[in-house]
Amino acid sequence: MTFEFEPTLYAQNLEEYSSLDETEFGPDESKEEIIGKLKDISRRKKDIADVQNSIIGEYVERFETETDALDAEAAEKLYEFHETLFSDSAGFCQDVYIDIRLIRLLYDYYKDTDDTERIISLLFKGTMCEYQISYDLDQFDFLTFPQLCEKYLPDIDKLTEPQQKRLIKAYAFRIVTKKDERLVTVPDLYPIIEERIESAVEKANRGEEKITVPVQFYFSFMSLTALMFRLDDMHGKHGAPVGYNIDKDKHIDNINKCIDIVSREYKDSSTDPMRLLIMKTNLLMSRFHSDMITFDELLTGFEEIMASDDDMGSGGAAMLYAGCMYLFYLHSCSPYTRREDETKAEKMINKVVPMISDIPKQKQFEFSYQVLAFLNATSLFSSFSEFYDIVLRFTVYADKSLYVHTVMVKEISHLLLNHILDTNPGYVDGVCSWDLDYITNHREEVLDLMDQCAMCHDIGKHFLIDIVSNSSRRLTDDEYHCIKLHPENFETVWEKDHDESEKQRCIRDCALLHHRWHNGEGGYPDIPLTKNMPFADILAIADSLDAATDSIGRPYGIGKSIDDLTDEFLKMGGTRYSREIAEILAEPDIRDAVLHIITERRMEVNYRIYAFNEIDS
Repeated sequence: MTFEFEPTLYAQNLEEYSSLDETEFGPDESKEEIIGKLKDISRRKKDIADVQNSIIGEYVERFETETDALDAEAAEKLYEFHETLFSDSAGFCQDVYIDIRLIRLLYDYYKDTDDTERIISLLFKGTMCEYQISYDLDQFDFLTFPQLCEKYLPDIDKLTEPQQKRLIKAYAFRIVTKKDERLVTVPDLYPIIEERIESAVEKANRGEEKITVPVQFYFSFMSLTALMFRLDDMHGKHGAPVGYNIDKDKHIDNINKCIDIVSREYKDSSTDPMRLLIMKTNLLMSRFHSDMITFDELLTGFEEIMASDDDMGSGGAAMLYAGCMYLFYLHSCSPYTRREDETKAEKMINKVVPMISDIPKQKQFEFSYQVLAFLNATSLFSSFSEFYDIVLRFTVYADKSLYVHTVMVKEISHLLLNHILDTNPGYVDGVCSWDLDYITNHREEVLDLMDQCAMCHDIGKHFLIDIVSNSSRRLTDDEYHCIKLHPENFETVWEKDHDESEKQRCIRDCALLHHRWHNGEGGYPDIPLTKNMPFADILAIADSLDAATDSIGRPYGIGKSIDDLTDEFLKMGGTRYSREIAEILAEPDIRDAVLHIITERRMEVNYRIYAFNEIDS
């Protein structure tokens, strides 16, 4: 069987693709220089993506459709490809969604062979990849590789010591395959799982170097039990049932044992800074829930972790992770008054937010979730206007091209709505519960709300920064499923426990509905239309128009023309898009104004954001 591409090429292209995102820009460069560099980057990314898609077709898709074609020679090639993606040292995979497909193909091939070295390696790495994907999908009940490990436990004494350790570590991840509503069963599973793992360890021990029950097991158990305690404490503070009733006395010995083991592991560990940070923070939280420290000592502990960022070498991650946990615990477990909580939260937010642009971005998936978690935590205490400013800062930090996109959508939407208010203000009658008289006499307020809706419509993509910013190939089915969740993710990023205003409800509706069809019969998510749909209809056309015409910041190749797009909008007018708005876009004056926005204005916004990190809200 022949292969056109070397198995190492995909990983090499990923490295180049990533390096393109690290291109430096500065205020000493002209607009022409910066736009030229961005276009060069976009073209190169498109070229890389074309090659990557061909490699995936040759190494993955071919064997997914023709499983019998995978012979020994081909399996060797696929295994080499897989190994170029997965770093053993950091447990970090460069492309999880492609590697998990490779791992599944390879496991199906090797499971009936006697190549235990590769079988165990695939079980372990498959577990790591599934665990990472579970965060993107926000579901933990589909992990299959930890379950497959059980098949090999009876013969564990026949494995080499490294194989034994990997098998036991992967098997220990069984404890994190329970969905949230079933976490209450975890303490009851503790003795059963521990007995099975310890039995496997005892059977595996040979020679002088002994294997111990893996710290991953204790760490997973400790973390999940701490989560249950935290949720139970939230129930106590807020008085709202959360479905947990934890008997601390029954399980305190288990959690204390885990704390002791993980504490020793932490002191002796040489693991990477990100894992150390999570371990140290979860130890602190577990001690609090086990009544080893007071709430004030918990907050002080978070501040000490933040201060130790340089010593830990976590590159700013400690500031984000410990900072967001500080805010979450203020919200869920604090004995103080709401006003006292808000004062403490304000100090913490003001400490972290100004530093965000100085924190180096990291590849580990945990880092992206720490950025998201801190953003979510700020919503618990901030007014919407404060949160709005914070989310714009974080968008500039996390993904400049996403920020430029939101600005473009804002300016196109503003133009369209301005024309509607001139010619047919009744089109938006009822939006934000405003009647026609109010809309006519409060034009600037209506336009300002449209601007806010546009700037917030893609907030949910903060859940998906790793996927959104990785366009080095076609999306997989799982990734596309994740992308389709971004409208609903708004409600997780912006999380308040009190009634929202009509304006906030309009902003929320626009985030939820901007991919819903105008007639309510297609698109996503599958939810009813609301009175704010006219604004969402405007956003739908502005959003599609910018995405399809951008050839500067997005690696999609040459953008479509505005005239071709207008024809598409008109053809789908009344179904996917609003016919009224499509017809407005076809008017010569509006067409020319939009053309100016997606050409001259787009270049100006890109220049300002890449040269100066300047926020145009």
